[in-house]
This record gives sequence, C-alpha cells and structure tokens, in this order.
Amino acid sequence: MVKEGKVEMKISRMEEGWVEAIMSALIPPGGDDRYPLSALDTGAVEIYREMLLYLPRLTGLGLRAAVVMIEFWGPWLGLGKVSRFSRLGPEEKEECLVRLSQKDAWLVRQLVLLLKSVACLAWCGDQRVRAALGHELPPRFVTR
Repeated sequence: MVKEGKVEMKISRMEEGWVEAIMSALIPPGGDDRYPLSALDTGAVEIYREMLLYLPRLTGLGLRAAVVMIEFWGPWLGLGKVSRFSRLGPEEKEECLVRLSQKDAWLVRQLVLLLKSVACLAWCGDQRVRAALGHELPPRFVTR
C-alpha cells in the first residue's frame, strides 16, 4: 500500500505480539505507585506502528530488526537460554533486557536502546504520566 509516495509498512498480529512483550518488559505495569501506567497503557505499540509509517524505509527496517533480534536471539544472547523472548516470564524478560543492554557488542546495546526509546516516547508523551510527573505545575527554583 502506498501512502503519500511512501510504501506503508504494516505489522502482522504476530509482530504486534512481539512488540507488546518487549514494551511491557521495558516499562511494566505497576512499576511505581506514583506512575502505575505501563508502556502498553500509553500506546507504545501504536507509536511503533505509526513510526513505521513515517520513518524512512531503512530506519523502519532497523526498528523491525530490533524487535526480531530481541524476540529470537535475545534470550540466547542475554540469558544463554534457547527460547523466544515473548515466552519468558516477567522477571526473565527484565533480566534479559538488562543483560542485552550491557553487552560488549555495540549493535546489541543499540537495538535495545532503540526500542526503549519507542517505549519512552509513548510513556512520556501520555498526558496522565506528564501530570503525575508534575509537568503542569509551575517551575520551582532553588533560592541561593
């Protein structure tokens, strides 16, 4: 499908499930009483889907490659376990992402950071999160 001169990159239901698993591990629900919303609650999958529509094709392919790498190679590279990321438990997913983000291989670290950026764009862009962070409050300055 072509949209405004660009080839539209749709995601399958299977890929959407992988993205959901990764996003829910990056910013899980109930992580803090002050900020109970997860990346999924704030539309991270929708942000991912929309980014694929507007990013240059090569960049979109890189974003998709990050998802595929974490889904299929992440548990092996991070935990030394033969599994798929979406089949890991919540604690294993978190540990896997932590270890991947600490790998010596620059590319592996950057793929995790890329998806973390998508999760944070959704989370920080949500008005409920911004209100909880006090974004709408007047600024406070330190008196010297």
